[in-house]
Amino acid sequence: MNGQTTFPSQNLDENQREITQFAILSWQHSDGPLDTHTALISRYSSLNFQPDPLGDLLFNGVSPQAYKRNVAFALQSDSAYKLNDVHTIRGGMYLQNDRSTSLTTSQVLPVDNTGAQIGQTPVSVVDDSARTERIESLYVQDEYRLLPTLTVNYGVRFDNVDAFTSGKQLSPRLNVVWQALPDTTVHGGYSRYFSPPPFELVGSETVSKFAGTSNAPANIQADSPKAERANYVDLGVEQKITGS
Repeated sequence: MNGQTTFPSQNLDENQREITQFAILSWQHSDGPLDTHTALISRYSSLNFQPDPLGDLLFNGVSPQAYKRNVAFALQSDSAYKLNDVHTIRGGMYLQNDRSTSLTTSQVLPVDNTGAQIGQTPVSVVDDSARTERIESLYVQDEYRLLPTLTVNYGVRFDNVDAFTSGKQLSPRLNVVWQALPDTTVHGGYSRYFSPPPFELVGSETVSKFAGTSNAPANIQADSPKAERANYVDLGVEQKITGS
């Protein structure tokens, strides 16, 4: 770069500062058969990366000055109501709004179609973005004591997420616990899961902007991340070995 081709790696001088702050305000209340718990949640995180302009370009082909910030607010509320000796009804909700901002200016070197460098003067690529994620979740379930030794938990959960992509799912849940013997418990269950990708960890780079540069990706396809959907089955036996 600018006539220089060597750089001692021990002289690299990069700096990164990360800040994370969070606050939770919760309220718990019990009144006879009803128990409730509600929480307000806030989270702030930021990252500021200062590169070594010359060293990073010579070693990596890119020297990014990056600032990323994530601010989230959420409300979570859960309740349980003991309907009678047989049924306990539980339900809850979760709402979250998450705003992510990325400001990045990268110094790169121009290259030809074969990837060979064709210039010594770096060029700047500005790649700024901002996205908002919204999550809404609701669930309800019943703990049903069919027998003193047999309990069935069944319910359903609904999730909706709108971020890089949108998705929603209605997820059933079923679990059975049987106290076969005083020291032996048999359990089995099925759940359907819906897991959005961690919003604050998703990269927001526009890879097409780096075509024809020393930071060009091997694959220019950049599909948006989608939520993971999974079926979970659990079967097992728990045996208490000693009485102590």
